[in-house]
Amino acid sequence: MIIKIYLVLLFLSIGIIHVYWAFGGGWGIKAAIPENDNGPLFKAEPGGTLFIAALFITGAIWVLIDFFEYKIIFLQNYLYHFIALVFFARAVGEFKYVGFFKKIKNTKFALYDYIFYSPICLSVSLAAISILIIQ
Repeated sequence: MIIKIYLVLLFLSIGIIHVYWAFGGGWGIKAAIPENDNGPLFKAEPGGTLFIAALFITGAIWVLIDFFEYKIIFLQNYLYHFIALVFFARAVGEFKYVGFFKKIKNTKFALYDYIFYSPICLSVSLAAISILIIQ
């Protein structure tokens, strides 16, 4: 129960931050995009940022629906398999700029990724696995 509340609050928070960025907010954006010596690896476009926000908010809604034990679709339990896999893969990373095993470690993003982002992703993966075990 507490694990599901954690996931809902975390997903909603991340979704809201992405909405803020999509509409021009600047707080925290420089630490949220992987970079190399030439600067950010990509420019966060409003449409893509809103899409990511929608994914997180949708995830929060699905976990909330599950929290109240409404079974809307038969695949709902697979949601936690998907969450566990995706967030574990994000925590491990792509071995250059993102994740625990990244090679580029001397950027602001790399520091935040090591201290915050990757551990949060690992905690989400473990939370999803815990929910699967408990159910």
